[in-house]
Amino acid sequence: DAARNRRYYVTASQLTFLQDGPDSSGQGRNVMAVFRAMADDRPFRPLRLTAKPILPGIQSATVVGPVNAEVHTDKLGRIRVHFHWDRYKTQEEDASCWIRVSQAWAGKGWGVLAMPRVGQEVLVTYVDGDLDRPMVTGIVYNGDNPTPYDLPKDIRYTGLVTRSLSLKQGRYSNASQITFDDQRGAERVMVHAERDMQQTTERNSSEAVGQDKNTSVKGTSTSVTGASISYTGVSVSFTGLSVSFTGVSTSFTGLSTSFTGVSTSFTGVSTGFTGVSTGFTGVSTSFTGISTGFTGVSTSFTGVSTSLTGTSTSVTGTSQSMTGISTSMTGTSVSATGMSQSMTGVSSSYTGTSTSVTGTSTSVTGTSKSVTGTSMSDTGSSTSITGTSMSTTGSSTSVTGTSMSTTGSSASVTGCSVSTTGASASVTGSSVSVTGSSTGVTGSSMSTTGSSVSSTGSSVSSTGSSCSTTGVSYSYTGASYSDTGVDLKKLGMQVKS
Repeated sequence: DAARNRRYYVTASQLTFLQDGPDSSGQGRNVMAVFRAMADDRPFRPLRLTAKPILPGIQSATVVGPVNAEVHTDKLGRIRVHFHWDRYKTQEEDASCWIRVSQAWAGKGWGVLAMPRVGQEVLVTYVDGDLDRPMVTGIVYNGDNPTPYDLPKDIRYTGLVTRSLSLKQGRYSNASQITFDDQRGAERVMVHAERDMQQTTERNSSEAVGQDKNTSVKGTSTSVTGASISYTGVSVSFTGLSVSFTGVSTSFTGLSTSFTGVSTSFTGVSTGFTGVSTGFTGVSTSFTGISTGFTGVSTSFTGVSTSLTGTSTSVTGTSQSMTGISTSMTGTSVSATGMSQSMTGVSSSYTGTSTSVTGTSTSVTGTSKSVTGTSMSDTGSSTSITGTSMSTTGSSTSVTGTSMSTTGSSASVTGCSVSTTGASASVTGSSVSVTGSSTGVTGSSMSTTGSSVSSTGSSVSSTGSSCSTTGVSYSYTGASYSDTGVDLKKLGMQVKS
């Protein structure tokens, strides 16, 4: 039989020796041998004759690994340990077999993973007391591995504190943590990232803050938003340098207070729709290189306007002014003129009724023709003092439907300003304007006023020298009344200021 003609292992043998009696029926000696064998390609284990020992209870051990390694594990998350009673091994990485570690949650590719590190004290138990089935079931603190919080002082804290790898002296300052402070009345959650923190939300993210929120960024804060909608009750912003690139921004703000050191804004297209805009400005200082504005209707209300100009130069090519109705009421007007020179090519004046009472009046006219229907002027006191006034305009055109300006205080310094506004309404408490040098060159200037009302409590004008050259001057007065104390022309006197 070829199947049986092979190598065998003899696992047992039995020898039998039979010796017959010394009689004529005896057959002599008989020897019988019985063997038990098995094929040599099958493993053989002898039967256990001694019961396997059982180890109840828990063993304490220290996690070991290669030299300078802090975490020593395999792909199954197992570790190796050194038992304190083992006198033949110390801290070698092969001090034990691979031992599985119990975790808080373990699934198929998901769960909680916290691997014991080299040097930590762990607790080892055996499944059903079997020495061949050890299991790490816990980790304990000891004198060499103290708690991350200062106990019993910080018994209020509960949390998780890690330690940075490759730092043998890693302490609390080299760790990330999540800490819960359970102090009554001062509860809080503290999250600390030792270096970087990354948060990812696949759909929506919601955050609600009961009272205040404080965000501090030392470096650069970058926000990429498809569409941004902000609802703010009160907004206070302090910005050192702000650079903003906005595609579309929609903002609804109840009250916004902003303090900005330097703000730089680049806007492709900005469209603003404002129902009612009210602005109160204490002191406003504006430096504009080039400003272009188009204004359909501008309404301005000014309480007090103060303007201080170092040098003002105005060049006008053509100036045309058309006034439907002009009413001027002056409580007190004082005019003091050092020198006044007037040259008129042709002057026509039509006066219906003119009553003039002059205390002192000096007038030198080359040719003067005045026709007045009615002229009435009542002046309590008029003083005008002008140092130097020069006005040259290329062309100035101004068309205003209704213009009303009320300004508390406004200060404006503009290099070049061109403004075009569809509709602008401005209410200013105080406006103060201080101009070091102002040069205005106007190609064409046209002013058409439907109705202009000016009420002046007190007007003081001081003129050093005034020169006026008029090609043609036409004045028509319905009623003119002038009350002058003394007419120097009649008295033959000359007055110098």
